[in-house]
Amino acid sequence: MKWTFPNLRLFLSLAVITGGIYPLVVTLVSLIFFPHQAHGSLIRNERGEIITSELVAQPFISAKYFWPRPSAGEYATMPSGASNLSWTSGKLVRTVAERRAALLKAHSLPEKTPVPADMLFASGSGLEPFISPEAAEFQLNRVASTRGVPPEKIRKLVSEHFVRGGILGENVVNVMTLNAALDVIDRPGSENILAEKSSGISRCLGSASFSGYRGGFLIGFLSVWPNLLKNRDNKLAGVRYAAG
Repeated sequence: MKWTFPNLRLFLSLAVITGGIYPLVVTLVSLIFFPHQAHGSLIRNERGEIITSELVAQPFISAKYFWPRPSAGEYATMPSGASNLSWTSGKLVRTVAERRAALLKAHSLPEKTPVPADMLFASGSGLEPFISPEAAEFQLNRVASTRGVPPEKIRKLVSEHFVRGGILGENVVNVMTLNAALDVIDRPGSENILAEKSSGISRCLGSASFSGYRGGFLIGFLSVWPNLLKNRDNKLAGVRYAAG
């Protein structure tokens, strides 16, 4: 009995510190020093409307956009996840073969053309917003041709949305910010608009390693998913280009 009240005081003290003070301090620090990330790394259109997040992939079908990695969960935020198919699964082999055939056909490439692995295999979350530089290069000519823009102009835009992996991570390209930038590429004064947007994105991503940036994925996702559910018909997204 003599330990009851000391234990209760300890429990209440820890509850206040870890359940109240600590989350409040972390939230305030993130809002002050990292407001963009703290609010879910949201991307807005010219009217200030939320269209998506830099951290959550959306499906694209239009040839004028870069396509993200496939998703086993149809890019659904609730629930999300992988197919959990093993390497010996016949279904996985058929799915990858179908994705490869669809990609080669969409890009008018010969059957023997190598396809980047991240364009064939779905990510673990099904919401991966990043693709490899090789995957971006694989799609570059299609995007440039569809938009009637010189490939070098698209390649320069891709480089502005390049995220360095640092010591442990891999170099990648953010598809969501890249496609948002593509939407303003043909507008009058687009060079100035893109320069301003790229500068802002660079402040958020450029100095951070890819591994560190992905470390904040969970916090960003939890902050943004209610907004994404309200914006399922976002204007960047199209019909899914491939199953799964």
